[in-house]
Amino acid sequence: MLDLKTDDIPTNLVDLQMLVSSNKDALQLAREGLQKQCRVRDYSPYTVLPDIWGMQSLASAFKAEGELAEMQGHANEAATSYLDIVHLANESCRGGIFFDGLNEKIIEGWGTDSLRRLVPQLDAKTCRHTAATLETLDLQRQTSDDIIAHEWSHRTYTSIKDEYERLVHYKDNKAMMQDFKMDWIRQQTLTRHLIIDLAARAYALEKGHAPAIAADLVPDYLKVILQDPLTGTNMVYLP
Repeated sequence: MLDLKTDDIPTNLVDLQMLVSSNKDALQLAREGLQKQCRVRDYSPYTVLPDIWGMQSLASAFKAEGELAEMQGHANEAATSYLDIVHLANESCRGGIFFDGLNEKIIEGWGTDSLRRLVPQLDAKTCRHTAATLETLDLQRQTSDDIIAHEWSHRTYTSIKDEYERLVHYKDNKAMMQDFKMDWIRQQTLTRHLIIDLAARAYALEKGHAPAIAADLVPDYLKVILQDPLTGTNMVYLP
């Protein structure tokens, strides 16, 4: 697979077709892998860092595939590629540490931003499927607390010097983890709003009118009324 970044994705049809074709086997293999239980490798020692660039290259290849489908007028197919980005993001940090969590947030944002832009173009079936899949992924995702706990469990302090370093940087590390937790909550909130928007579009296309409130989407379009990750209260649908 090519070493690919989102900034490297071409904007003309011919080059985009060549890029997607060259990554076809890698994407197929990734999709097969995502059907299985996934988790990151065990980092031992801690100095072995996650392969964040490899994950971002794979996510960029999915994004290129989606953009090609859009360019060819196939919005529903593009949604599948962007949904795979979110799935990859969720699995890329399972059992991982801080760097995995940062990478997950970045990649998930690529997928949800692309899906959000597509919502008005999607048919009811695709909206239903995408909303249901995102809802399932959201229920199964690692929490920020899980990732922070894994991070601290991998930080071993075996000498007086290590313990001194820990104490010196304790406040900075704690603040960094708190910032990460808030960024994680913001991304999860955006993803849940996207789920509601997709379900609401499916509802509107099938019933001929928009839902009045989020509760109208349950249980036919969503399993439950989604909760605001920060407040724990029901999220609101705004037509």
